Amino acid sequence: MAQELLTTFSDTLGEVALVPQKGGIFALYVDGELLFDRRTEGRFPEMKEAKQLVRNKVSPDMSLGHSDSAVKSKATTKDTALLHADSVDTHETDVCLDC
Repeated sequence: MAQELLTTFSDTLGEVALVPQKGGIFALYVDGELLFDRRTEGRFPEMKEAKQLVRNKVSPDMSLGHSDSAVKSKATTKDTALLHADSVDTHETDVCLDC
């Protein structure tokens, strides 16, 4: 999902950070604003939905092609998307993906 967001929003996002967590946590943030929380929604976001949520925050006029929807919100520039993802193993590891 991180790579897909970086590819789609290459001119808008400064970075995408994956932060491994324990306990089934998956949250999508842009500049500290929570856009999606697995605990609240009871599910993981579809890729199309994640793209729409990020697009609506960082570049509402941007077309997503087949993933597009009419819902739009205020734009900011060079935002940061932060994904808190499920931990794959039992120890915590920080992963940083440079722009």
